[in-house]
Amino acid sequence: MSYCINPHCNTPKNPAYLNFCQGCGSSLKLKGRYQVVQRLGKSTTHQTFLGIDTDQPTQPPCVIKQLLISTPGRSDLETQDSVDFPSALDQSNLNQRNLDQRQHLQNLAAHWQQAVRPTTLPDLWAVFEQDNYQYLVYEYVAGENLATTVAEGETFTEEQVWRLLKDILPNLQTLHQRGLIHGDIKPENIIQTTTPATTQTTPQSLSRSPNSPLKWSNYPSSRSDHLVRATITSDPEDTAPRPFALVDIGIPSKLETDGIIDDAHSNWGSAEYAAPEQLRGHPQPNSDLYSLGVTCLNALTHLPPFDLVETTSQQWVWQDYLQQPVSPRLECILDRLIERNPTKRYQSVAAVLKDMERSQHWRTLPQIQRVKWQFAVGTGAAFVGLILVLVSRLLGPGSRPIVYAPIEPDYSSPPTQSQPDQFPPTSGLPLVQTLKQSSGPVWAIAMSPNGQTVASGNTDGTIDILDFQGRILETLRGHSHPVSTLVFSPDNRILVSGSGDNSIKVWDLVTGELLKVLEGHQGWIYAIALSPDGKILASTGRDRTIRLWNLQTGQEFRQFQGYTDEVQTLAFTPDASELVAGSGDGMIELWNWRTGQLLRSIRGHSSTIWSVAVSADGRILATGSSDQTVKLWDLEQLKSQYFNNIPEQTLAGHHDKIYSLAFSSNSQILASGDFAGTINLWQMPTGSLIGTLKGHKSWVDLAFEPQGKMLVSGSFDDTIKVWQILP
Repeated sequence: MSYCINPHCNTPKNPAYLNFCQGCGSSLKLKGRYQVVQRLGKSTTHQTFLGIDTDQPTQPPCVIKQLLISTPGRSDLETQDSVDFPSALDQSNLNQRNLDQRQHLQNLAAHWQQAVRPTTLPDLWAVFEQDNYQYLVYEYVAGENLATTVAEGETFTEEQVWRLLKDILPNLQTLHQRGLIHGDIKPENIIQTTTPATTQTTPQSLSRSPNSPLKWSNYPSSRSDHLVRATITSDPEDTAPRPFALVDIGIPSKLETDGIIDDAHSNWGSAEYAAPEQLRGHPQPNSDLYSLGVTCLNALTHLPPFDLVETTSQQWVWQDYLQQPVSPRLECILDRLIERNPTKRYQSVAAVLKDMERSQHWRTLPQIQRVKWQFAVGTGAAFVGLILVLVSRLLGPGSRPIVYAPIEPDYSSPPTQSQPDQFPPTSGLPLVQTLKQSSGPVWAIAMSPNGQTVASGNTDGTIDILDFQGRILETLRGHSHPVSTLVFSPDNRILVSGSGDNSIKVWDLVTGELLKVLEGHQGWIYAIALSPDGKILASTGRDRTIRLWNLQTGQEFRQFQGYTDEVQTLAFTPDASELVAGSGDGMIELWNWRTGQLLRSIRGHSSTIWSVAVSADGRILATGSSDQTVKLWDLEQLKSQYFNNIPEQTLAGHHDKIYSLAFSSNSQILASGDFAGTINLWQMPTGSLIGTLKGHKSWVDLAFEPQGKMLVSGSFDDTIKVWQILP
């Protein structure tokens, strides 16, 4: 059979002897040589096919990726098919996008020819354009993927995990050295290849001998298409270890420093296996290491990764689900691979291989030598323990030198300049309660203006509406990617959400109905802000634009362009006269959104501004940045022509990038949350640090309830917590 590669063909299946599709008339061979046999998968950005290279004497099988990119000259450019960009896309932007994409593919091809030689990565055979579509042709890798192995009940031993790491890590090292990131490492994309003795195939018919039959396996899809792999069963008598190969490379994400990551082709990975920063849209080389580590946990335990997290402590507890214990060295390596904080994770493949080399040395020692080492270590530990006991007895009770850290989240209050009547003692108050323990990271939090409900944006694209007893009152479904930003209307009736699926949705909270879908952004929606009267919505995303919408009609009426970096955050002033924007290059901009006039543009921070917040009284603008500082600005001075570009105060107290800010309703408290999960409370307007909330383990989004007595935090550690700030 031949398969038509035209994405708009209604009858793609054709007899093998035809040269042209009987349904649409398209050629059934790409470049006159690649015959498509079957479609393996489809997403909004590409289709994947199994094909045959008929130009080569052995006619080897190959994997063909067709990029579904609208390009000039396409007859279907104005269609509304989901695989194309919206017809409203500016033609000049479209031309530039395709020039960038072509250059990206050329760079990829050049890198690949140098990259794949010493590894088991599939070779890249061709990169070309035909009929205004772009194509990549990869070597077909025969074997059985890891997902199938695990699904069939086979649990990996420690030896198999060492081999898996040994085979895959050099592949990643090669990719990373070429400035590429795989971006979607998971069991489905790791193939245990056939041994050399069993790889002789008959590509023309894709058949096998009776001892090695060809079979097809279907795998579930979570976010984008996962290939339906042809897997070849090796000879049952063959017991030699089979190498693991990394497949489904697709278009690996370029490092962000290259500046050409394309929204339509960034691979966000699968929620259960992708690192937190990758799901946020900022993949790093060690994001691949996180995914590889989680894949190893799945192979060892035969369980989905979300099931390996303890619900109360929100810690990885994968060791509890092992059928056979693993060595402490492997345990340490895996724990460091799956660190959610990228700064605490392995920073490079070389670092992992170095630790593995030490482990291999230990594992290959003669048994008698290992016993001697173990005896020496045990004797030393016993001696140290005896010394500690003697010291504790000599010092007596109450003077023990060992201090145990509390298990529960703590609330620490350093000395402050605040008045006792403003901030009364917190002893006796219920300091924190966990409102929700979800099965995935919480991306966004919003508090209803009446203070009765909390909305949380989830990884799977759903939105949960909860009360303060933790009950889920309603779950809104409609987004296909994580919900990254939320805002309530002043009358509590409307909820607006922005997502990684490039759309903004407007929900009626009374009926649960989806009222409108606002489309126009060409990338992830980073932030939305609603004017105080609830009539105007501002939005920004990865396409480096700010858009203004009439929320009642759903129509876009103004757009701010020309940004050299992504705008990460937005806020209206309380009188709705201005819109504040914070950018990835540290710039703060103040807009008169009604006229489109830029009132002020200053470099407020040395690096990315993740959050801006305006106090309820309209006096203070707070900005939080990757430089680990919060800066306070006099908003009236900021609008003045005599402004000297100097903040009123710089608040230092965080030890990680600051991700979120929130003012209390009386403008007296500013809460700031960082990427490590620490929340600081600051007294306004003095800027004194009045408390630190510890309990989260990853970045947090913050919202005060209307009376300012409670703070709600939603975190990437999968929890929502409520903190009692005032009685």
